[in-house]
Amino acid sequence: MNHLVIVIFLAITATVASVPLPSSAIECHLRHLVAPCACYNPIENHIIVGCQNDNMDYSQIRQIFYLIKQKFALETVEAVYLRSPTVTELGSTQLAGVRTKSIYIENMHSLKTIDINAFNGTEKLVQRLEIRNTPVGESLGPQHDMFKVINKMVNLEHVIISNTSLKRVSEDAFLNKQKLREIRMTGNKLKRIEPSAFQTLPQLSVLDLSNNTIDYIGYRAFALSLKPTPDAKELELRLDNNTLNDRSFDGEYVFGDYGTSFNRAVWLVLDGNHLTTLSEETFMPYFNANPMNTITVDINCGNCSNYWLVSDAVDRKHTQEITCNGDHKDIKSYDWSRC
Repeated sequence: MNHLVIVIFLAITATVASVPLPSSAIECHLRHLVAPCACYNPIENHIIVGCQNDNMDYSQIRQIFYLIKQKFALETVEAVYLRSPTVTELGSTQLAGVRTKSIYIENMHSLKTIDINAFNGTEKLVQRLEIRNTPVGESLGPQHDMFKVINKMVNLEHVIISNTSLKRVSEDAFLNKQKLREIRMTGNKLKRIEPSAFQTLPQLSVLDLSNNTIDYIGYRAFALSLKPTPDAKELELRLDNNTLNDRSFDGEYVFGDYGTSFNRAVWLVLDGNHLTTLSEETFMPYFNANPMNTITVDINCGNCSNYWLVSDAVDRKHTQEITCNGDHKDIKSYDWSRC
C-alpha cells in the first residue's frame, strides 16, 4: 500500500512556486482530478497539490477531495495541509472520507469555525492534528465545536493547537484517548481549564499549556489515569507562563482522585505565574499520587503557608525543584524557624 503526502493550499494568493519543490518535481498523474489546482510529484509517492484560485468555493473544494477519495479509496494519504487566508469555515463533510493520517490547518487567518462533521469518514484514521495561526476559537453552537471534532478522532496520538483564539478548554474536551501521547496548546488565549477537561489519557507524555493567560483550573481537570509506558517516561505537564495565582486551583482533586490518576511520574512546571504559595489541599494529593511527582516553581519562602513543603510529611524528592522567589535558593536552605 502506498502512502502519499497530499498538500492542499486553498485559495492562497501566492504562486505554487512558493511551495518548496525540488527542481526535479514534475506534474503528477492526479493533475486532471484536482484542476483548477496544480499537482506535483517532488519525490516518489509524495504528492503536492497547490490551489491558488481566490474564487474557489466550498463546492469546488469538496469536489476535489471527493475525487481524491475516489482515486485512493483503499489507500492512506500521509498528510493533508490546509492553508488559506480567506476561508472562514470548514463546513460539514469538507474532507469527508479522505483517508489521511495527519491533518495540518495553518495560516488560515480568517477561519472561525470547524463543523463537527468536517472530517466524517476520516476521523478514525487521523493520528496527528495541528491547528496553527488561525483565529478559530469558541464554540458557536453544537455544530461548531473544535473539541467535539477532536473527540471524534479516536486514534489521535498528537494534537498541536497554537496561536488561536481559544479561551477555554471545555469539560470533556479530551476524553478517553487511549493512544494520545502529546497535547500542545501554547500561545493561545486560554484563560480557563474547565472541570474534567483532560480525562483518561493513559499514554500521555506531554501536556503543554504554557504561554497562555490561564487563571482557573477546575475540579479533576487533570484526571489523566496514566499508565506505565515501555520507556517509563514521565508526563511533562507544563503550565508555565500563565496568570495562575494562589486561588486558581479548584480544590484538592484538580489532579484526579488520590491513587487513581498518576501511575506514572509527573513533572509539573509552574514557573512564570503569579503564585506565592502552594496549597497543601491541592498539592499534597498530587505528591501522594506518585512518589516521583515533582514541581518546578518559585514561591514566597517568607509565607508560612508554604512551610508544609519542608515538613517531614513531604518527601524531599517532590520539592527539589521548588525555590524561593527572588534569590531562587532551595526551599530547604531557607530559615523557616519562625513558622
